[in-house]
Amino acid sequence: RAVQLDPNFAPAWAALSRRYNYASNYGAQGNATYRRAEEAASRALALDPEFVEAEGLSIQYHVERGNWNLAYDEANALVRKRPENAQAHFTLAYILRYGGLNDEAIRECEAAMRLDAHERRFRSCSIPFLYAGNIDRAIEFSNLDRGSQWAQSTIYQSLLRQGRVKEAQRMTGMDFIPLIQACFERRPRAEIAKLWAGLEADEMSFPDPEPKYFDGSALVYCGLHDEGLRLLRKAVESNYCAVPAMDNDPLWDSVRKTPEFAAIRKDAMACRDRALAHVQQKNRRENRK
Repeated sequence: RAVQLDPNFAPAWAALSRRYNYASNYGAQGNATYRRAEEAASRALALDPEFVEAEGLSIQYHVERGNWNLAYDEANALVRKRPENAQAHFTLAYILRYGGLNDEAIRECEAAMRLDAHERRFRSCSIPFLYAGNIDRAIEFSNLDRGSQWAQSTIYQSLLRQGRVKEAQRMTGMDFIPLIQACFERRPRAEIAKLWAGLEADEMSFPDPEPKYFDGSALVYCGLHDEGLRLLRKAVESNYCAVPAMDNDPLWDSVRKTPEFAAIRKDAMACRDRALAHVQQKNRRENRK
């Protein structure tokens, strides 16, 4: 309604983009709604080329589509242009974690937090800390959006990785995920596999590779090894460089010694090496200016 009342108001288009994004990711509205999110962000940026939030959203959609080099170049330029802006640092952190550059992502997350300690959208900075094994800091970032299903899900992931399974089972708000409930209740593997079969096609076709990493690890934890590895491979093929994440993540332990895991890890290492080489090349060019 806001964009109908004033189609030239960039913040309304950015807000609409975020909500389309949430609907596609968490409301099972799929690819068509995801495209609307991209279109709304582009409209906001066209109306106001200096609008950092709109530019951050546009960059986010690039990396979720697998365009890592483009996303990094734009995020790096945004931080150089607006070093005082917390959203710019968060955007760069988002891109770096997709490239497997976890330490660099953590530094940018901390920079964003120093500039704005209350922005709930910085919640996903919990992920690089989770990958680094710093579970307490991961939970602190998740709690920027305390009480949401997103925060509950991420804290649940953190507890599992600490081996605090009973605490994870007691969490409220997780009963909306039948597959997780079936796993915790140790129902037959065939029943869990049937629940997954109804979800697999949508998840494999969705652009953003990061949920594939997390859902793949959950499937492996639940005993669906082949299904989980398929998701992990798809994530890496979509330029989600899943190292050091997969090296440090105990949920992959049951498949860590398999040939398929080793092959995916090799591809993930190559993905991260490409990302690092691009960053180094970009830095050399910037330093020559």
